[in-house]
Amino acid sequence: MANIKEKKQIYIILGGGITGLWTACRLAEKGNNALILEKENFIGGLASTQYRDGRFFDFGPHFLTTTDNAILEQILSVFAKDELLRFNRKAKMFFCDRFLDYPLTARNVLMQMGFKNAFLSALSYVFIYLKRIFSDNTDQYENFEKW
Repeated sequence: MANIKEKKQIYIILGGGITGLWTACRLAEKGNNALILEKENFIGGLASTQYRDGRFFDFGPHFLTTTDNAILEQILSVFAKDELLRFNRKAKMFFCDRFLDYPLTARNVLMQMGFKNAFLSALSYVFIYLKRIFSDNTDQYENFEKW
């Protein structure tokens, strides 16, 4: 009978997209086994390419956004230098018939949302902040459901 400590665990990963594939690679690096379950007949998720009617279609591009340099370096180490494109993202969001720069900054809120919306947003923030300080229900932020 084999010692139970000698048996390796098998991790089941739902989805063969970027996150699922990366997780499986990281588990394999640490000597673990991973089984990826993907409902489609291809892997890559939103970062994949499909061939249909004699043409290639990309579901992407798939963006990588992180401020953690350690994670960024790990991911970049998998690719050759010319395989990935780098660019500065300029995103907008539509709010009350206006396009606002994203991510929001205090200046955006004041200049682009209008005084009324900026005031109501600030008031809402102050209310929640004070509620958290003076609330005796400290476990309300324990998990997403309670929040």
